[in-house]
Amino acid sequence: MTVVRRPADFVILSTPRSGSNNLQDALDQHPEIDCGGELFNPSHVQIWNRLYMQEHASGWVERGGARVFFAMAQQCKRLFPRAVLRIARRPRGKPLFGFRLFGGHISYFRLDLFLDELCARGTRFVHLVRHDTFDQAVSLVRAQVTGMWKRRPGVTAPAMPLDLLALADRIAAAAEELHTHKLVSARAARRYDALLVPYEEYTRDEESYDRIQAFLGVRSLARLVHANLQTPPVEQETYWSLRRELEQRGAPLRFDPDCL
Repeated sequence: MTVVRRPADFVILSTPRSGSNNLQDALDQHPEIDCGGELFNPSHVQIWNRLYMQEHASGWVERGGARVFFAMAQQCKRLFPRAVLRIARRPRGKPLFGFRLFGGHISYFRLDLFLDELCARGTRFVHLVRHDTFDQAVSLVRAQVTGMWKRRPGVTAPAMPLDLLALADRIAAAAEELHTHKLVSARAARRYDALLVPYEEYTRDEESYDRIQAFLGVRSLARLVHANLQTPPVEQETYWSLRRELEQRGAPLRFDPDCL
């Protein structure tokens, strides 16, 4: 009997700097799971589980004209989102396939009806949310400035001192943007009865992977561990000075998905 595969078995709803990159890499360690990246990132294209990024275009993508290639890919994402999944998934990959989706991507490509279709076909949703928006905004701006988006065990991060207080305007803007995207993700999570995975709990306890695996319906639980390292903490005096500064500006510092 032929088994008809779902377009996607699961979607990780999240926002930048919520640990979704680590969750993708960790789930990929499971013998039954292929976890794709940000398939609907405007500057990313994934083909058979290989990622092409516009800022790092090379090979045939660069030779063919990266700007044209990614512009066409964006149109495809908006008009033919199911084709994006078919292209991203390995033809003979693992039984379960999923991908990461940020709130900003849902809004940008107007994916609500597409997500309704996925849910109707049995796709499961995991909502990975970081409650501390201030910490998340600081982490996002640090990653943008340094170019260091994830740290692997055994790899030393380059020393690049930052004057975070001088970046207060940028961090405040990041907090506002993250809050907007969190609202989109949280509303989708509620609509699709997603499994809530708080970042603070998830990063502290690797047993969270057992709950996620059970929710995804794997045949056997695997011992999964964090694939990446957390960003080093900010110096305490700078941290609190910056937090007070953003609090005075009225920037969103925390997010509670239950208070929609």
